[in-house]
Amino acid sequence: MKILAFDTSTQQCSVALLCGNEIKDISLDAPNQHAELLLPLIHRLLHEAGLSLTQLNAIGFSRGPGSFTGLRIAASLAQGLACAHDIPVAAISTLQMMAQATHLTQHAERIAVAMDARMQQIYWGTFAGTGIMLPTCPEQVLSPNEVILAGKDWTAVGTAWQVYSDSLLFLQPQLAHIDTKSLPQARNLIPLAQYQIEQKLTVSAENALPIYLRDKVC
Repeated sequence: MKILAFDTSTQQCSVALLCGNEIKDISLDAPNQHAELLLPLIHRLLHEAGLSLTQLNAIGFSRGPGSFTGLRIAASLAQGLACAHDIPVAAISTLQMMAQATHLTQHAERIAVAMDARMQQIYWGTFAGTGIMLPTCPEQVLSPNEVILAGKDWTAVGTAWQVYSDSLLFLQPQLAHIDTKSLPQARNLIPLAQYQIEQKLTVSAENALPIYLRDKVC
């Protein structure tokens, strides 16, 4: 299977390519440079693998939440490439990508993702699983003190756990581990895209849309 994946939901510009059983990826810290860097990075990975866009089985992108500009860039490129070459699209949650990465690296099975949404709010999602991390509740944008977390032994992931550490302190007894440094990486989108392909959840180009969770940002 051949899957191209990319993420521009944060300051990083991240691209990955699955070819057979091998994933090649590039991630650059590139604030405000996603529009200039994303397509050249894609062409670089395809060239190194000796592939063309027409050989892809699917294109995966991070649909959000995240940077409004970054999400629009990724969605627009996914739409353009998929439409031009008639390729199905896997639109993947940024929060689910982060949960999947934590599951793969830390073997955690219950993960609470909280990303700083600014304006004294967080992007919040909880996930569980033993292979593919699936949501246990709808993703939300809310104030830190509005968070509800059931049960214990959660692994906490995301920038908000540091930015709003005082406000989220009341959840400490329910947490097994906290990782505030992780950012979305395109390589962690690949298994989720494979899952969507297997479950026939991919969408056509015109339905490859960003998910903002709210309609304004400072």
